[in-house]
Amino acid sequence: MINRLDPGIDRGALKTSRRNALCMPEIHLSLHVLFGAQLIAYLPRYHHKRKPKRSYRKTGEQIKNRISVALRPLAATVRRECGHWEVDMIVAGDRQHGLNVLVDGKSRLTHIRFLGYKTAAATKKVMLRRLKGYPGSLTQSMTYDTGRENTLHEGMNKALGTEPLFCAPITVGRKAVWNRSMG
Repeated sequence: MINRLDPGIDRGALKTSRRNALCMPEIHLSLHVLFGAQLIAYLPRYHHKRKPKRSYRKTGEQIKNRISVALRPLAATVRRECGHWEVDMIVAGDRQHGLNVLVDGKSRLTHIRFLGYKTAAATKKVMLRRLKGYPGSLTQSMTYDTGRENTLHEGMNKALGTEPLFCAPITVGRKAVWNRSMG
């Protein structure tokens, strides 16, 4: 079949008007003219659909008993007293490990700790170790985001005597001290 293709016929049949590139209808037409109905069955009818990308998140864990950050005490919102902490995680590129960051609202006291594994148990252990020595007046509330690393907040808040508050995914900007501290 290829031996019957003459270069002179090919150039004349596939001439394009404005560009040097050929578009699909011109190719289909020229193949039909040159080879008839022999190759029609092999022409693509539609684009191959790609497989959807797999999500890297696991959806099994849910944070229970969340209280909205909108119900935060006024003293915590305007930063009148110490003891209202904001908690977040700076995650590394591989999404397996990162930094746990605790920031006090008024004093801006910051605790940063490396976590080898971004799990709820590791987060709970680090936060309890950091805040266990403070008196009750300096551990009044904790503001979290909705990450999986915060699923064990109930046991931690019970041990520290703090009130848990959670940002909705679209209102993470409410953790203003953390956002200004970490940029």
